[in-house]
Amino acid sequence: MIGLIALLAPPQEPAAFRAVFEDRPRQLIVRLLNEPGDGGIYAVFSPDVCAVRRVWHGRINYRGKVYDFSQENSLGEGRSLYEVPSQVLGPTDFGQPSPVADPVWRFTQVGHAVESRPFNLENWGPLYFAFEERGDTDSVAIELSDASRQPVYQYLSSNTISGPNVWQWNYKQMPALPGRFQGQIRISAPTLKAPKDVRRARLFGDRLAWFRGETPVPVQFRGYHRDGDKTTIRFTADARPIELTLTMEGSLLIMRYRATAAGPALTLRTYQPNLPDPTLGEAAEATVEVRR
Repeated sequence: MIGLIALLAPPQEPAAFRAVFEDRPRQLIVRLLNEPGDGGIYAVFSPDVCAVRRVWHGRINYRGKVYDFSQENSLGEGRSLYEVPSQVLGPTDFGQPSPVADPVWRFTQVGHAVESRPFNLENWGPLYFAFEERGDTDSVAIELSDASRQPVYQYLSSNTISGPNVWQWNYKQMPALPGRFQGQIRISAPTLKAPKDVRRARLFGDRLAWFRGETPVPVQFRGYHRDGDKTTIRFTADARPIELTLTMEGSLLIMRYRATAAGPALTLRTYQPNLPDPTLGEAAEATVEVRR
């Protein structure tokens, strides 16, 4: 009984921690405000692009082997206050136009394939392809091709061992692509002993955040620390050391960027239509404000 109570109890939530989160590895999640019920305010920082990619008011739904024995991973639930667009392709971008928001594609013969619409990328960081498949006899093949339809990357899906009627979640990081890329994704059945189903295909990732002029610059995550109710994240952009401090000041979330050494002017692209892109120049400090 004690063990069951421990499993059902919510996890003890630290103010800042790293985890596989919303289908991305090594994310840094920061709790900025903890109110009764589902009233927390959280931010998730991507160490791959060294920028906050989402802030929300709500809670964390803890999923995964540690929490509920599932193949899922934890995600933020609630009202988004700040979010960088991350989806390139969704389920309705594959196959023939469908009125169904979550179509299921059935593969009944060898060579059967479903293709995405062509897509264009510019200044994206890590990209991930995810989908679910049902059927335990064969794998489906995933092919990423370029504008000339030449394959850039190919792999076979992970098959389920849980039976023919269980949906298996598949997820893989795609290879690094050029700054500008036009391509297409194809899902096919190279072998088939029994029908297979695929659903919820999507291509998503993180936008590059730091630029010198129009050129993205390399970034490197250096860690974080807590001081009272303040979280400070350290990283470099174009070899220039920067500290990001996240604090709540009344109804405002303040993201304060401070360069700790001189260097060329750098601009943070927020991808928010109603927020200016802050620049770290000679002033060496810039802020982004998000209202609750």
